[in-house]
Amino acid sequence: MSLLGGGKGKPSLVVEDEIKALIRIGEEESPKLKDKYKMLTKVFEFSNTVVKTVMVPKDKMISIDMNAKIEDILDKVLESGYSRLPVHKDNPDNIIGVINMKDLLNLSVNRDLVILEDILYPPI
Repeated sequence: MSLLGGGKGKPSLVVEDEIKALIRIGEEESPKLKDKYKMLTKVFEFSNTVVKTVMVPKDKMISIDMNAKIEDILDKVLESGYSRLPVHKDNPDNIIGVINMKDLLNLSVNRDLVILEDILYPPI
C-alpha cells in the first residue's frame, strides 16, 4: 500500500500494533512527554472517527480574544470544558492559534514571564 494514496504497493513492514508498542516504549522511557505519546495513540482511534461527529458549528464555537485579560480567558476555558480553544484576533473569523489549558495555567502563574502569544500553537 502506498503511504498516501492507499494504492497497491509493497505491504507495510510496520503494522499498527507495532507502532503502538513503540509509542508505549517511548512513553515509558520519557515520562515528561506522556501527553505527546497519548496523543499519538489516539491517532489510531481518531482515524475511524467521522469528522462531522466531532466538529462544532461555527455559530457555537467558543474562541478566545487575543486581547482579553488572563482572568477572563481562564474563566472562559474553564466554563467551556475543553482543554484547547482557538484564539482569534479582532474577530472570531481570524483564528491565529490554539491555546492549551495546561499552558494557560502556566501563564496564569508566571504572568510576568510569559505572554499569550508565546504559548499559542499554530492553527491547522
